[in-house]
Parts: sequence; structure tokens; C-alpha cells
Amino acid sequence: MSGTGTAAATAIILMGLVVGLTIAQPSLDEAMEDLRETRKETTDLSLGLANSRISISSATHNNTTSVLNVTIHNEGSDVIDISDIDILLNGTWKRWDLGNMIYIYPSKETQATLRNVTDPISIKVIDRYGISDQTEDIVTIS
Repeated sequence: MSGTGTAAATAIILMGLVVGLTIAQPSLDEAMEDLRETRKETTDLSLGLANSRISISSATHNNTTSVLNVTIHNEGSDVIDISDIDILLNGTWKRWDLGNMIYIYPSKETQATLRNVTDPISIKVIDRYGISDQTEDIVTIS
């Protein structure tokens, strides 16, 4: 008769396992969906990083008006949102005029205008992925 007790105990354990897996299934499905989304976001981020390249084509400072014009060139194959660009002047973040453009398309340029600039030494342009270009070659006109 001990075989009947073992069979009953095994059946109870298996029923508990089935019930436990049934209860856990929605959580497992949600976790798998989160993992898929994370992998897609990582792939998109890696692709964006690989396709981003920016450079400073020119930087011109007008001593009379205290205006610094910086021409930013998109050398990558990804479209750059202008609001994602930061500009550092002499190592300090500066607000700049966006002009009327929203994006910089591949192989295109935009001009950033910084006002009330005195004694510019270096300028650095940084995009959303941290890709940057820096120059100390600033042409001064009077």
C-alpha cells in the first residue's frame, strides 16, 4: 500500500507545479516582452551611435557685435535633431539660437549663433550620443 501514498504525493506535487506555472505565466510573458523591447532599443541605440558623425565646418567671431557663428556639418547617415545638440564655449555650456531648422540631414549643415561672446578660445559641439567635434580655429573679424 505504500505505492499508493507515493503516487498520491507525486500527483499533489505535480498539481502544485502546474498551478504554480499557470499563475506565473503572465509575469513570465511580461518579462519576455520587456526583454524584447530592451533588445530593440539597444539595437536602435547602437545603430544610431554607429551612424552619427558631426563636425565643425567653420567658426567665425565678430568682435563688433559679439556674435559667434558656428557651422555644424552632419557627416553621418543619421538625421540629427537640433535640440539634441549641445555647444560648449571655452568649456562652458552655452545657449544658442536654433534658427529655423529642426533637423540636420546627412551631408547638410546648419549655423548656430551664440550671442554676447567675448574672447572665444575653443568651441565643442556634442550630439545626443556623445559624438563631438572641437576646434580652436576661430576666425575673428572686426
